Amino acid sequence: MSTFRATLNISSANLFPIPTNFTETVTDNVNGNYSSFNTNVLAAAATNVIIYGPSIAPGSGILYFYVKADALNTATVDIEIVQAGVTVSAMRILAGDFAFVPIDASIATTVRADNNSAANPATIQYFYGERG
Repeated sequence: MSTFRATLNISSANLFPIPTNFTETVTDNVNGNYSSFNTNVLAAAATNVIIYGPSIAPGSGILYFYVKADALNTATVDIEIVQAGVTVSAMRILAGDFAFVPIDASIATTVRADNNSAANPATIQYFYGERG
């Protein structure tokens, strides 16, 4: 198993009515039996399956998922999660954006990336790993 650490830091002196500053750090194990780090170039108007598994995380049932859109993208990318035949548009990633979410993958789970541009490709990097 590998150690996985995710840190979120939000700090603002003027975004909120009251200045805000907080940091959350999660340290956990990722099972190397089901993990991957990839870069994908999505063709214009393409939908690519980036994770597919009949039962992705049979151990803990949790799949850590990170995705980042290239800063030079001119297209937005929707991330869709499909479980039990139901598709949910989980997030929209703009150029330079990133997201990190734990997914309940104890049932058949597919994650798809959908390029919203009819004319331009989009590049994403993504990581997934089963919680140990």
